[in-house]
Amino acid sequence: MSKKILRLAGTTRANGRYVFSEKEKKEIALKLANRQMDKGIVEDEKKSVMSQYKDRIDRIVMDINKMSRNLIDGYEHRDFECHVDIDWAKNMKFYVAVESGKIVAERPLDPSDYQLKIDFKKPENKEKEKPTNEDNRPDGTEHKKP
Repeated sequence: MSKKILRLAGTTRANGRYVFSEKEKKEIALKLANRQMDKGIVEDEKKSVMSQYKDRIDRIVMDINKMSRNLIDGYEHRDFECHVDIDWAKNMKFYVAVESGKIVAERPLDPSDYQLKIDFKKPENKEKEKPTNEDNRPDGTEHKKP
C-alpha cells in the first residue's frame, strides 16, 4: 500500500453494493416463486379460517337477535302435541295442548272438517232381524259345526 493510505489493524463491518451473478439471480427467482406460492396458500387458509369465524359469529348474532326479540315480545311460537276440539256452533276448531290443557291455537273450520258431521253408517233395516243361535246365521244360512 502506498504511504498515503493507512490501513487500520483488524476488520469491521460496512454496508456496500453487491452485484448478483446470473446463477444467484436464478436461485433468487426460484425462492421468490416458492414464497409467492406459500403466500397464496396462507392467504387461502386465512380466507377459510375467516369464513369459519364469520359463520360462528353470524350464528351467535342470530341467537342474540332471536333472544332479544323473544324478550321484547314476551313469547315465541312452538309446536305442541294437541287434541283438536271442534265447536260446530262457532264453526271453529281449537287446539288444546296435551301437556297443559290450554288452548294454544284456534282456527276457522276448513271445508273438509264439515265432512266429520256426516254419518256414514248404513241406514238401519226396519225389518226385524231373525233371531240367531249357534246353528243359524242372520242371513239364514246354517253354521256347520266341525
